Amino acid sequence: RRIASMHKDYPVYTRNDIEDIISRNPQYEEYLFARGYLITNDPHIRAEGYPFAGEWASYDLGLYRAFVHPKEKFSVVSNEGVTVGLIGHCVNPYAMQWEEVPILHDCLSAYRAGVSLFEEKIGELTGAFIIFVLDDNGIRFYTDACSMKTCSYCENSGYIYMSSHTQLIADMLNLPMTTYARKLRSSRMYNVGFRWLPGITTPYASVFRLGPNYALVHKEDTLQARRFFPSQKHYELENGEYDTAAEKIALILEKTLHLYLKKWPRCAISLTGGMDSKTTFSCAKDCLDTVKIFSFCCKESESADSKVAAKICEQLKIPHLEYQIPDENSAVPDFDDLKSIIDHNTAYTMNLADHEIRKIIYFTGIDDYDVEIKSDVAEIGRAFYDQKYGMKMPAILNARECSVMQTRFFMMPRLLRETDKQYESYLQFAGLSGMQQFNYENADLLYWELRIGAATAMTTLSLSLSSYITFPYNNRNLIEMFLAYPHELRASDWPQQKIIAEQMPWLLEPEYAVNNQYFGRRRKLMEKAYFTYKTALYNIIHRKQSQ
Repeated sequence: RRIASMHKDYPVYTRNDIEDIISRNPQYEEYLFARGYLITNDPHIRAEGYPFAGEWASYDLGLYRAFVHPKEKFSVVSNEGVTVGLIGHCVNPYAMQWEEVPILHDCLSAYRAGVSLFEEKIGELTGAFIIFVLDDNGIRFYTDACSMKTCSYCENSGYIYMSSHTQLIADMLNLPMTTYARKLRSSRMYNVGFRWLPGITTPYASVFRLGPNYALVHKEDTLQARRFFPSQKHYELENGEYDTAAEKIALILEKTLHLYLKKWPRCAISLTGGMDSKTTFSCAKDCLDTVKIFSFCCKESESADSKVAAKICEQLKIPHLEYQIPDENSAVPDFDDLKSIIDHNTAYTMNLADHEIRKIIYFTGIDDYDVEIKSDVAEIGRAFYDQKYGMKMPAILNARECSVMQTRFFMMPRLLRETDKQYESYLQFAGLSGMQQFNYENADLLYWELRIGAATAMTTLSLSLSSYITFPYNNRNLIEMFLAYPHELRASDWPQQKIIAEQMPWLLEPEYAVNNQYFGRRRKLMEKAYFTYKTALYNIIHRKQSQ
């Protein structure tokens, strides 16, 4: 193979390498950039070429053309010169709509009344999608509330490219990976915990990530991303409103789950002993005779989750599916080739361990459900960084604090300083440099837009080889409802516990919980010590410079 860059555990392959793998294993062609899309005004791109091979659908959008993977859904409506399109899936629990076309008609009507009204309307939608509006002024792109349907963008030689997969753009344009990205992803500590690149950067200098809460606008030959949310202060609950707000959140989750059952004949909830997963499960209490409940065992912590899930299902006398992931790579046919494709799909930013790769491959052979319902996005409302570090995060986070929250930098001073520079630029771009966005806490927005919108979104991308994945919490209005609670209540998981107490109070008993080592006392002390040590000197120096 012609390997572009080699690290002992995490090699990077060229487009030619991947084409060789596909030519030897044509049955894996559908896995390359699975459920992906490309929208461009480059007339030289053809549906017959790499990686489409004539299998991807092609749609004419005037000056633009959309290419969509055969397993992804494309919906579009047009009226009087305005086109609204959606790639992926969504429901609207506020209007109880579960089909994309009626939802898009409402979006089009909102757009005609004003861009801000359109942006408010898409805040009602739950799903994993990108939505765009095309008119005489150009084209506008938005992701779902947390960018679970990813979007990368690039401007090159006068043409623009928007794609679910960063690597697809890089392959099309033969872009080299940056030296910084190569060094960061090959560093030992990058592979501890979640993995993403700083801000909206990608491994390729001219390709950027469209994060949650931003609109990407191509107008008069300019391509620009701008923040559209938040546009005002969020509501702050008072003491007497806490219970009612929890009831409203539970109702939205219940409606969303019922809409999923209309949308897909076979729905499955991935159940663990975690707080968010149990909240989703409790809100599905009226449809547990229809929804499949499953867990998987791939490592020790997942086995613990599966045991608790089985106990929950036993209490309710409903079936529980447990999937056993193979322990050895040798048990997976063509493991090395499939691993190369999966790593290529994520632009080599995930550095997935072999057991994670085995899990992804294993589920491509499972046909027990049409959609997996996951709860990852819910952590945005939980003051996550306070729980992780065992301390109240600073109101205004600086570049060094962002760097430290991303990756543990031990014995890597140059790489840390370069990461600081990346975050200095990002904080300026995001409107978070030395300031807050209205009354939204910086730590909440950074967790939303980076850890969820970058790292968790990329995890979703890597899992898209098998079934659809959806997130009932992935609704901007719903996230705002969680953020309306006082910080202290969010940090103690009060809203989730209240919802469970009203739906299935027995789920709060200790026997139905998993001991989360991530938030253990010893782990918190270590995380707090590391955060304080790595930021103290930086903060002293910059405080003096600003005086």
